[in-house]
Amino acid sequence: MPDIQDVIEFQLVAEETVVNDTVKITANLAGLVPLALTETELKDQLRDMMRRFISDATWQFSGLERRSHASGREEFALLATTRVSESENHGLDQRARDAAKADVRIASVSVDTAPPQVMVEDCEARLRISLLRKALEQRELINSVAGDPPFRLHHLSYHTAAADLSRLTASNTRAIATMSAQSYGSGMDDEGNLGNALKLAMRATVKLARSVSA
Repeated sequence: MPDIQDVIEFQLVAEETVVNDTVKITANLAGLVPLALTETELKDQLRDMMRRFISDATWQFSGLERRSHASGREEFALLATTRVSESENHGLDQRARDAAKADVRIASVSVDTAPPQVMVEDCEARLRISLLRKALEQRELINSVAGDPPFRLHHLSYHTAAADLSRLTASNTRAIATMSAQSYGSGMDDEGNLGNALKLAMRATVKLARSVSA
């Protein structure tokens, strides 16, 4: 008689809270500068201004545009970004006005409290491993009561609402890795600091299979 396939399918869930105690600050800078001022000199002047804005920040400049102005000088605009402690997230508009120079200003400031992408990716990796461990533990428990032949891990899928799926293929294991996230206010990091919390939840569908004689 041909073998038939026994299949057991179930779902698992793993969650982790990522506490981020930093914020990303983006500032739009604009002003008038002499025609002879080089890009390096301009950025050095802007760094001085941005140190008056937030003293301990390291700013990255991008998207510099310079164009002629009716005054005979050049008008410029660029974007400045930094990531700093959330303790700096206060009075930013007034602090930006106080830091401005005569012909150079911080036109606008925006704040992003989301955790850095690397923190999210690290959490995703831990959740995938956690779910795989749970699946293997469940397989061992099932095999302890199901008898021979033992079930093997046939299929493992990680689920989310995202449409874009990344795939990992092995001999008899296929993992489709995706994530869901829920933001929920503030929390404490490992050192007891208050930060912005993001709860990441990953679901897995596990399929165990074995071949038995009919």
